[in-house]
Amino acid sequence: MKSDALNSFVTDVMCGKHSRRELFRRAATLGIGAAAAAAFIDSASAQDTGTPAGGTGSLEVFSWWTSEGEHPALVALFDAFSAANPGVEIIDAGVAGGGGGPAQAVLQTRLQGNQPPDSWQSHPGRELIDQYVNVGYCEPMSDLYASEGWSTAIPQGLIDQCSKDGEQYLVPVGVHRGNGLWYNKEVVEGAGVTVGETMSLEEWSAAAETLKAAGITALAFGDKDGFVPAQTFENHLLGSLGPDKYSALFANEAPWDSDEVKGVMTSFATLLDYINSDHSALAWSDATALIIEGKAAFNTMGD
Repeated sequence: MKSDALNSFVTDVMCGKHSRRELFRRAATLGIGAAAAAAFIDSASAQDTGTPAGGTGSLEVFSWWTSEGEHPALVALFDAFSAANPGVEIIDAGVAGGGGGPAQAVLQTRLQGNQPPDSWQSHPGRELIDQYVNVGYCEPMSDLYASEGWSTAIPQGLIDQCSKDGEQYLVPVGVHRGNGLWYNKEVVEGAGVTVGETMSLEEWSAAAETLKAAGITALAFGDKDGFVPAQTFENHLLGSLGPDKYSALFANEAPWDSDEVKGVMTSFATLLDYINSDHSALAWSDATALIIEGKAAFNTMGD
């Protein structure tokens, strides 16, 4: 029986009609190591086409990278993929808006209707594990981590956030930091505010008071997008507690109802005294535009 399965595997590799990932999965069931399978698959593909190995068909990529600052990065990934796989048509299934909120709603509908895209965007960590892995919407790609050498190229801490029970389910394509503090130099200097290499909460609060007295919005805020208040609180929590205590909270190694965390909640409420009055009508990018246009001083947002 195994001989028949092996013959079938070899035939399917040679015909070039199956995805690389499917071939790796079948190789694993036959006891063929990832390195050996990769060498065989790549060699067979190159002999069959006379060109570098690559697939055919289409690849639907579902994401919310649609803004002017995001989509070019996605296109760069598409270009790199197309160079290695010229026979594959890429379907850009982007859904705009809200830091991914609308896209995730559409994605859940498709997944529940058994119409998944070939690939979709997700953040590593609990979002990946809880929304997609635990409910069985995606399959592990540990074979690709092994064959492509990603396990040595990607920092282990990031791999851990992409894994469950030793299997990897996501390929990081960048490191998106959420806790940037942006400011307009001309606005803060014009108000007599100095921003150094670091800025404590007390220093920021004093600066906010100065800006408010001058009639300037200290903190540009756009919570039409639902993720903004939560992300801003996370940023404030991280800045107040420091990375070790912050990480301990999310690892269930520290209590959320401590006096220290409650104090951060109180000080976060104070931050909201310095935001723009039209915040609920603005998206995150509109709030960022207030900084660019010199209509506000500070904004906390991802890079």
